[in-house]
Formats: sequence, structure tokens, C-alpha cells
Amino acid sequence: LTPEIDLWIAACEWVIDVYRTEAPQLVPKMRVCPCGVDAAAWSPSGAPRRPRALVYWKSGDEAWCEAVERVVTACGLEPVRLRSRHGEHAHFDRATYRAILDEAAVGVFLSSFETQGLALLEAWSMDLPTVVWNPGGTAEWLGRSFHAGSSCPYLTPSTGVAFRALAELEPALRQTLEHRAQFSPRTWVLEHMT
Repeated sequence: LTPEIDLWIAACEWVIDVYRTEAPQLVPKMRVCPCGVDAAAWSPSGAPRRPRALVYWKSGDEAWCEAVERVVTACGLEPVRLRSRHGEHAHFDRATYRAILDEAAVGVFLSSFETQGLALLEAWSMDLPTVVWNPGGTAEWLGRSFHAGSSCPYLTPSTGVAFRALAELEPALRQTLEHRAQFSPRTWVLEHMT
């Protein structure tokens, strides 16, 4: 970490918190500046929503994902799994992701940490409320362990709800489906992330 660094832009506050102990000399040079999404490219078509739930699987083993999908099915939705990994985005193409977002009733996101959550922003821009696994605690990426501040640093009551444990998923998902009209994720994105 060199003195030539004048400014370090971080996607969210918890990333800065990681550096408070590891490189405190950098913290005064760090600023939060999230990136936005292209709201025109990520705009819903207006087609009717189907009884489907996107299951965006980025963290956890396959047994965890399958347990989540069983809950989704128990709530009357067909799970549509989309695999991703931290730092890897070649598992699916943008058109496929957009099509799933356009027809799903809700998105369930499984990630142990997110510095911003661009996939979440794209879902919200498509006016899809989300139910997000936010376990907190220690996470690992590229062999490095750290305290994950959030899996959804920009989640708001307008965009969705979070759950920490599998037992919390079904009530959170049912609540989201029952009160779906009370969410306004696209409006939130247009006001804050474009």
C-alpha cells in the first residue's frame, strides 16, 4: 500500500471497515461511491410475472442451494437456478439473466458477501423484489478470510428483505409474495443507483 494512493473508492462502507484494522493509514483516503446500473437496459418488459423465483446461487454448497429451492417450491414457486461465483461472471449471459428477472415473481439471492451487489441492483432495476441471504460473519475469497459486513449493503424496505438462516426463509418469502405490491425496487434504483 503505497503513499501514491490519493483516493481509494470503495463500493460500500463495510469494505472500508475491513481496512480499519488491516491498513488504517488508507481509511482517511477511502470514499464510498457505489456504481449504478443502466436502467434503460435493465427495464422490465411489462410481461406478466410467472410463479417462479430466481435462485441466484453464488455461495454455499449445492445441498444449501437445494434446501433453499425446496422452500421456494413449498411457497408455490418454481425455482429457476442461476449459478454464479464471487469474482466470476461467465456462468451465464446477460440476456438469460434479464429474461429470468423479467418473468420471475421474486428473486432469492444466496451470497455470503457482496461489496455492492450489482446482480441485486439489476434485479431491482427490473422491478423484482428480493429475499437475500445475509449470514454475516467470516467469509473467504481467494484464500483470504475477512468479516463480511453484508450480502446486501444496499437492501432497503423498498427493494426486499433479508434472512440469516434457512428457517427464516419461508416466512420472509411468503411475506414478500403476500405484500409484493408494497415493494418498489425499480423506483428505488431510479432514485439512488443510476
